[in-house]
Amino acid sequence: MSINLSFTLVLPCLNEEKTLGKCIVLAKESALNNSLNIEIVVADNGSTDSSALIAKKAGVILIKVSEKGYGAAIDAGIRASSNEIIVIADADLSYDLLNSHIFVETLIENDLDLLIGNRFLGGIEKGAMPRLHKFIGNPLLSWFARFSFGIKIFDFHCGMRALKKSKYLQANPRTKGMEFATESILRFANESFKIAEMPTKLFKDGRDRKPHLRSFPDGWRHLKLMFLFAPQFLLIFPGLTITMISIVMIAGYVLTGNILLGFAEASVQGSIMLLLFLFIGLRLISSGLTSAAFAARNGLKRLHWWGLDFKIMQSKYFFILNLLLFSLSIFGLLLFILGWIIGNHPSLNPIEVTRFTIPAIAISIISFESIISAIQVRQTLTDSW
Repeated sequence: MSINLSFTLVLPCLNEEKTLGKCIVLAKESALNNSLNIEIVVADNGSTDSSALIAKKAGVILIKVSEKGYGAAIDAGIRASSNEIIVIADADLSYDLLNSHIFVETLIENDLDLLIGNRFLGGIEKGAMPRLHKFIGNPLLSWFARFSFGIKIFDFHCGMRALKKSKYLQANPRTKGMEFATESILRFANESFKIAEMPTKLFKDGRDRKPHLRSFPDGWRHLKLMFLFAPQFLLIFPGLTITMISIVMIAGYVLTGNILLGFAEASVQGSIMLLLFLFIGLRLISSGLTSAAFAARNGLKRLHWWGLDFKIMQSKYFFILNLLLFSLSIFGLLLFILGWIIGNHPSLNPIEVTRFTIPAIAISIISFESIISAIQVRQTLTDSW
């Protein structure tokens, strides 16, 4: 490596007085031993201990980040850096900063845009990661992210990584909490930037307090982010399944007056329940398409295959067709009620009656939900109707 090569180490910090000084010393030693110029940025996220004083005495760049959150601190640190190559690490001695130069070298030699540590390949020191995170949380969330977005990364939540600042600014991650770790990878992949991971050792941190990470709330934030950016798996596909089953079974009831469940038969009560399932299925689809529109509006190009759906839903013909279907179904139901009133409220066969009213109600539900969904998608995509 050339002595002229410079990089920035960003250390997000919140009450790290017991470990911050040591992290700075190790990072400087790593740069010195490997002929690299280092700039260290401590992004203080509201520390109430002596962390800020330690950073000042060490002669590093200290920035105060008023907006709370892991992602907010890292984002501010990256934007404050003066180098193109940036290494990010936690300030708790959980990563080997004495060898931080390896991230710089690997990023450059392989012409990468983002390099992420993989703690499961590099080794996890005993007590460094809770069993819940090690065997369930991290593997499960990382698998879901790979499955949802097609990104071949196996440790989405590693706190040590290297990146190019220009690519980061172009990718523009926006979340402020712990979910930033996942979103930043997704945003880089969204721009088709080169991403890789490398084995990274995780050590038991040097703090004498609980970590800032909250297992379930932060895990849920990661999951919500993925559901928002990949709504097909939580909302659209389940909704389509429920809707299609409901429609097929309603059609069977219209034709035969019975609903075959395999283990039993149902009739009037069952047809009414099918309307409930139809509504639930359509709601899931509508919510999923709105989420997909939100992702598209925020530049998530990896959902480009929803483009055709958006064009259809924004079409005036789609809106007019569903408005016509809704009007006809309501008109048909009103005619039925009017005929019943004119006929002096005669007794009706419930099966024969519902074989007409159930599909009419189903058509009104489908068309009404389609109209509402079209409005929501259009407003989400364009901020106007």
